[in-house]
Amino acid sequence: MNNQQNASVRSASSRLVVIVPQFSHWHGARVMKAEDYHCAADELPPERAVKDLGRKYLINPDTLRMFVTLRKQVFNTLAGAGVRFLSGYAVPEDEAPAVMAELDDCCERFERAKQQFLARYGENVEKWAADNPSFAAEIRAGKLSDQEVAGRFQSGYSAVKLAPLPGKEADLEKSVGSLMDPLLEEAAKAAKDAYKAFVEGHSDCSLYLKRRLVRIVDKLRSLSFVNGALEPLCRAMETCVGMLPEGQLEGADFCRATCALNVLASREAMQAVMEGRLDPEHCARTLIGEMRIREDAASGQCRLPLESVGEVPPAAQAVPAPAAAAAAQASAESGPDLWF
Repeated sequence: MNNQQNASVRSASSRLVVIVPQFSHWHGARVMKAEDYHCAADELPPERAVKDLGRKYLINPDTLRMFVTLRKQVFNTLAGAGVRFLSGYAVPEDEAPAVMAELDDCCERFERAKQQFLARYGENVEKWAADNPSFAAEIRAGKLSDQEVAGRFQSGYSAVKLAPLPGKEADLEKSVGSLMDPLLEEAAKAAKDAYKAFVEGHSDCSLYLKRRLVRIVDKLRSLSFVNGALEPLCRAMETCVGMLPEGQLEGADFCRATCALNVLASREAMQAVMEGRLDPEHCARTLIGEMRIREDAASGQCRLPLESVGEVPPAAQAVPAPAAAAAAQASAESGPDLWF
């Protein structure tokens, strides 16, 4: 790592806020006891051989679905802006206020849902017992007090700034610099998910693909200060994605979007971009050129792959139809090189 990159990493810890979520809720179940089973004691597995005898629901688990949804929203919010670090998420300091505002909203909704749930807790236990008459006695016997149930719900978070102990500054900066690896892994997973959702099996795709690409690239940019090696990747992907229009992506735009996804979906390809061994825009032009070879082959003539996107350069030569067909067939059989 050169001196410029070292300087960038040294200042990185001061530009991060670590947010530790503290969201948990009761799952509506309780460990079963021997008396919950209608069988002789010697028919149960020995205590030393099993961790427990299973769990029984005391209420319909659907009544807790709101808490599952809110908890998922909390972690999606954090993952959308930050990267896992220590026991929470490292978020750029300038984005932390917006993230915390969303978390505050989730906390308020969580507390409202908690109060509504507790108000109907006893009623829901009785309803569940009535819905399961053969097990009603065991359900009622396992009922927890309102206070016990209330203690199983927690919503909140801690937001802290990083401050190393004297003499430990280098260790912290090394840890912050290593955030590049999980950041790239998260980008690759997001790109693969987008490929499956919007590209695989399609010849064009909707504007949602561009939005997903923008989201991935924006996150890379916002956290690029953790390691200076990310800068070339951010520039290259911003250029490639920035050329995509709003609306339906087809033809050359579809090729460019596919190329961007292929690069982002591969840790090796992103590394090659960072090291200057791969240019996403050059790859996009190659795919676009192959596409136009196939289109022209279908019409009886073919032009050589374009050197740039847009008008055919003067040096481009028309090739005879048989050669065009052969080129199209070879391209169709091999297909463009993918990285995943």
